This record gives sequence, C-alpha cells and structure tokens, in this order.
Amino acid sequence: MVVIKTGLLEFPSAEQFDRINKDLNIDVNEYSENEIRLLEWLDRHENLSQVYEKNVVLNFLRLCKNDLGKAKAKYEGYIAARSFYPEIFQNRWLDVDNFKDNLIHRCLCVVPYLTEECYRVLVLRIPKDKMTTSDFQECLKYLLLIADFSLANNCDAGLICVVDFAGFSISCISQLSISFIRSTIYLLLKIYPSRMRGVHLLNVNRLIRPFISMVKTLLPSKVKQRLIIHSGYSELFERFPVKYIPKDYGGSGVTCEENSENWRRFFLENKTWIERYDKMSLGNGN
Repeated sequence: MVVIKTGLLEFPSAEQFDRINKDLNIDVNEYSENEIRLLEWLDRHENLSQVYEKNVVLNFLRLCKNDLGKAKAKYEGYIAARSFYPEIFQNRWLDVDNFKDNLIHRCLCVVPYLTEECYRVLVLRIPKDKMTTSDFQECLKYLLLIADFSLANNCDAGLICVVDFAGFSISCISQLSISFIRSTIYLLLKIYPSRMRGVHLLNVNRLIRPFISMVKTLLPSKVKQRLIIHSGYSELFERFPVKYIPKDYGGSGVTCEENSENWRRFFLENKTWIERYDKMSLGNGN
C-alpha cells in the first residue's frame, strides 16, 4: 500500500469501516472466510496475473457484497480488460511527466473526505479548451488510474459523481465516437466493482441536452435512475454539506485546481507503483 499524503485522501476510520460493511450487508466472519477462499482461488489460476495487490482483490469481494462467485467473475473481467485494452492500461507511468503540459489531470477532483454515508465524491470536468479525441482518451486513462489507485489503497461504500459540463460544446461532441462512449461506460461502470450512488450534472445547456439523452440510453438502468440534472450549484447544498463541495462551486473544500495538482505531484512521486500495477494482465507473472 502506498503512503498517502495528509489531505489527499482520508482512509475510513474503524467506525466508518463498520458503516461500510453494514451498508454492503457484509457479515465480518463470512467475509473473512471468503477472503481466504478468494485468494486461494486466485493462486490456483495461472491464466490470471500473479502480480496483484491483495487489497484490490479484497475490495472486489467487499464491493460485490461478499458474493464470492460474483467477485471471481468481476475480477476475471477486470484482468481481461487490462489485457484487451493495452493502450489504456499499460505504461501509464510514462504519462505522468506530461500531466502538467497537457493539463489532463485537471479532469478530476477527488474530495478527500468520505460522506456520512461513507461515499466518495468525485468532480469531473473539462480540463482545457479545444479538447481533441486524443485528449478525451487521455482523460479516460487518468480516470482509470485513479480508479485503480482507489481499489488498491482505499475503501468506500460507493461513489457520487458530479459532472460539470461547463466548456463542453458541440465541438467536444464531434470528437467523441459512439464506440469510444460505449467503451468508456463499459470500463468505468462494468469492469470496476465500484457502486455508483449518484450522478449530478451541472451546466447542461440546451445545445448538449440531446447528447446527454443519447448517452443516458447507454447507461445501466440503476445509474439512469440516479442521474440528476441541476439548474444551479445551490442545489448541491441540498444534498451535501459544504465541506464536500469544492470552492469552485460555492463549498468550503479545496479548489479543483489545487486538488488535481496535489494528485499530479503525488503520482509523479509514485511512478514505480504505477509501473508495477500496470503489469497486471492475463498470464503476466513477471
């Protein structure tokens, strides 16, 4: 496990761990037994990477609500995806040096604190003007890097995503193919065991509403039901205390710029972890 700097990502307390287990309907004794079975199963399967992080595997079990069969299937799919999408999952440590120049790291703000329900709040936004197809692909790689890091080093009961469409234009839509949108949804919502508790959209103007409607048809049914388009930032305060909202949106949390810069520096200092993690793929035992 990587040492996290203070203020970057706070881990659950013992009380919060109990809350997470309760939310996921996990019996601690049964979980401990399934933990042993899952690790033994993994060691017996040579087709799965033997370069793995224990906490990643255990988070699959926890977020699959201690369903051993589901956790096995989900983890196999995760490792397979890492092999089938090498352009997304391999050599990401080489990208870290370019974050400051291409500004891709600005696409995500990770609120350090868990909510009272032990959910993690993420803020997604357009990182710069004149986004290209390549820029969107780099954003996806970065989002999945954060997802991998969270799997290996964190624990929560689910995610709440705030998606800011400020700066998202018809020009941006022209850079996104249907196949890329489908792949993005598949990788973010199907491969990872994370539980999406809510999706809140901001700054959705009338020109991009048809695009939002199209994307919505591709989402899993539960995510569709949890998607809300807000008319203003003030509506966020009806759902979250101000500490969970960045200053950019009227809250008391750190700015998105400060948060994303802290993460950029952190990954720059931990490139060896990224390089080791990226070796996880089918049949890779190196």
